[in-house]
Amino acid sequence: MDAKFIFLLVVTGMLWLLTRLIKKRRGWHNFFVIIFSIFITLVVIETAYRFFLKKNAFTLKSNKNFGTYTQHPVAGYMIADTGATITAKIARNGDTIYNTEYTMVPDSGSSSIGLNHRAAYNQRGNDSAQIVFLGCSITFGEGISDSETFAYKTGQLCQTPAVNFGLSGYGTHQAYNIYQNHFNKPSSAKRSFVYSFIPDHILRAKCAYPWNMNDPYFEVAGDSVALKGKASSHSSLARTYKLTRYLSLFNSFTFITDVTTSVVAGKAAQGLEKSDYDRVFNMLKTIQHSAAAHNEKFVVVYWDKYKWKEVDDAKVFDKELIEQNMEALKQAGVTVIKASQAFDVNNQTYFIPGDGHPTPLANQLLAELISRQICK
Repeated sequence: MDAKFIFLLVVTGMLWLLTRLIKKRRGWHNFFVIIFSIFITLVVIETAYRFFLKKNAFTLKSNKNFGTYTQHPVAGYMIADTGATITAKIARNGDTIYNTEYTMVPDSGSSSIGLNHRAAYNQRGNDSAQIVFLGCSITFGEGISDSETFAYKTGQLCQTPAVNFGLSGYGTHQAYNIYQNHFNKPSSAKRSFVYSFIPDHILRAKCAYPWNMNDPYFEVAGDSVALKGKASSHSSLARTYKLTRYLSLFNSFTFITDVTTSVVAGKAAQGLEKSDYDRVFNMLKTIQHSAAAHNEKFVVVYWDKYKWKEVDDAKVFDKELIEQNMEALKQAGVTVIKASQAFDVNNQTYFIPGDGHPTPLANQLLAELISRQICK
């Protein structure tokens, strides 16, 4: 039983007590009886949803506040705490899906944007080169230790310092904005940038999920994109989630949040337009243009034939259009690597059972493939 559910029970008790105390004040009494009736009905629905209907197959446990996020002006959000934390994902039946340690480090350097990020390979004393990793939970390395991520392994294989700016829930728009604010300038170090793309990043850049509310929102502007500002002010989808946040009493009524997310994200997926694809690939072309101007390499790892949370991407996204855009990136000078070139992406042994993120072996094989493109 979490704190928010306890909060609902406390409010219910307070409303009931209030209706008893003002029983003689008929007008106010009737008003609060109505409020109490509505509220307790919602609490009953929430109780049934939480304990009988909700399909939460796991819980996350941590010895610190991993999973506590704070807003960030460039990325939208970040992990609030730095340092090492042990995090475990526990299945509903009590089985441990994974139990590992994440180390978050503060951003540093003269161009710091103050974005906490995951530790990666750091060869002390070598500042002549750097590999920068951008992306989502796959880049972050959810479910595996610091030294098992492909960000760490690639740096180790290349004997080159690496920095991992991936985080769960991030998409192309975060990768692009981090690059523009942190790395889009000449550097004395020879840098390579590696961005890991899954088709769901198209929806994330559209700000189709509730965690995208404070993300940077971009609109297509010719062959590039234009930053409009915070998604909650410029995206109708994000505004809906913002309203839902208040109506659900800051996600205390989880059934309201979950139903809204299912409807809004579902409609966003069904209503994908060419401009939604252009938004993402214009960002990647812009990164390539800037990287090339600085004599730097840009690598895109494309997770093709990938079933994310048991949903076949081919049933949601226009895979042919994605392939065409990937070919256009190649023509522009981007090194495009398909994950299927490293290992069989349809073989579930390469993914953590009950979770879906790549295993340490999958990360190792991918790192070997990336390193052959960067270290050569």
